[in-house]
Amino acid sequence: MDQMRKVRKFEEVVRYSTEGHRQKELDSGYWHLRGLILFKLSKFDEASSCLETALNDNKLDINLQYDFAKSELWNENKQNAIKILKNITSKDSSIKDKIREDKDFHKFKEELLIQKIL
Repeated sequence: MDQMRKVRKFEEVVRYSTEGHRQKELDSGYWHLRGLILFKLSKFDEASSCLETALNDNKLDINLQYDFAKSELWNENKQNAIKILKNITSKDSSIKDKIREDKDFHKFKEELLIQKIL
């Protein structure tokens, strides 16, 4: 029951953000947050698209790159996800700890490519 309420709230946020998007040009922060919400709703293709749009404006944001890689992984674009993760872990070694602790990566921890990053 609580899970359904959370899903409805996320869906409302997406609906209102779509209306806001129509009113003005939005920055990378908007696209990043929208991508995270869509990811939580398991709409991985749409999430990746939003996160990629955010990256076009803010290529150096490691957290944004991390979220995009996670979305790509769940969207079955594993090679792209691994490439991004290798890149950001080479720049910031704390990302490895973040991957280890992130529940969204637990499904993929047994995969050889993820193990090489960690």
